[in-house]
Amino acid sequence: VERIHQQEAGLTHQLLEGIRDFTGLRIYGPQEAVDRVGVVSIGIDGLNPQEAASILDENFHIETRAGFHCAPRMHQALGTDARGGTLRLSAGAFTTSADIGAAIAALRDVTTAVTGAS
Repeated sequence: VERIHQQEAGLTHQLLEGIRDFTGLRIYGPQEAVDRVGVVSIGIDGLNPQEAASILDENFHIETRAGFHCAPRMHQALGTDARGGTLRLSAGAFTTSADIGAAIAALRDVTTAVTGAS
């Protein structure tokens, strides 16, 4: 269990570091992997979470979860309720560093296409 926890923490750190400076992307929750479990909720300017999830699935074969994640009041507090919640990515026991790298590259492509920033 400890090995899996350490792997998830490392992958979460890789994801956070990889997307931290993307224009038009907001990370919700703690900014450091040490303060998280292997889940990262984000928002992309100009896309609701369901659209972002669909784009990532259809164009990059990356599975995510979109919506309120059984916590509608938390989304009210975050101010994400009007846009349909957040997009959630997670690392697990079978996630690899290459998987996270592919997610980072896909998110870079999506945010660049939506915001026009590079």
